[in-house]
Amino acid sequence: MSSSASTAEYTPHEPDPMLLEAFHYINQVPGKDIRGKLIDAFQRWFKIPDDKVVAIKELIGELHNASLLIDDIEDDSTLRRGIPVAHSIYGVPTTINCANYVYFLAHLRLKDHSSYTGPETMAAQKSKMALICCKIARFYEEMVRCAVVRGR
Repeated sequence: MSSSASTAEYTPHEPDPMLLEAFHYINQVPGKDIRGKLIDAFQRWFKIPDDKVVAIKELIGELHNASLLIDDIEDDSTLRRGIPVAHSIYGVPTTINCANYVYFLAHLRLKDHSSYTGPETMAAQKSKMALICCKIARFYEEMVRCAVVRGR
């Protein structure tokens, strides 16, 4: 890789709502928010500014819910928080792609809240690749679905 490629600035993209459907699905039923309560407890000692605490809670919640999407696949679960698991609705490949995409988006948001000012991070590069791979996988799934409907 040339030095100019390694120092290129990351140009953010708008998150693709279609790729985040499984994530939005799991978020429709909130969990117990144990992590949020733990952050609030630590806040008493560390006195972190409220805006930073809100951002930390959001990031941890996103990472946690993305990990639940994967966990449900690994455990062959049927229900999560009283509703059918996301992969039973969106399929395993789409759900895995969605969870990975959320991981990368959360990592990029974390960079926004840090003082890092160096070249594009590996997560930013992976986010671009994840977006492309997710869109290709989604296109492929639709093509297969259309072929099945047509009887091919």
